[in-house]
Amino acid sequence: MTVMDEKRSPTELYKEGFRLFMEGKYHDALKRLNKSLEKNPNAPNAWYWEAETLRELKKCDEAKRSYDEARSKGFNMEEKELWFRKGICYGNSEHKEAIECYDEANF
Repeated sequence: MTVMDEKRSPTELYKEGFRLFMEGKYHDALKRLNKSLEKNPNAPNAWYWEAETLRELKKCDEAKRSYDEARSKGFNMEEKELWFRKGICYGNSEHKEAIECYDEANF
């Protein structure tokens, strides 16, 4: 963590990570979101956007864990949407797990 990051609040780091995600700068976004979570591991929004960033970076095993963390921390999104996004991470390689997630999403 840089000296500048040490002085920044988890919320500031999260907001910067979100902005970087929206700009398509996924590697930089992930760094900021990780720093935010180091300071506040109970932030459901940071977990969710970390999962989305990891999914964009094709790091789906890590993304699945982050989706689970977001859900367990009370991320404010319909439960079925989180299950759906997690199912996307399973994709074509793990059919059974993807189907289980889609069943949980109840689509």
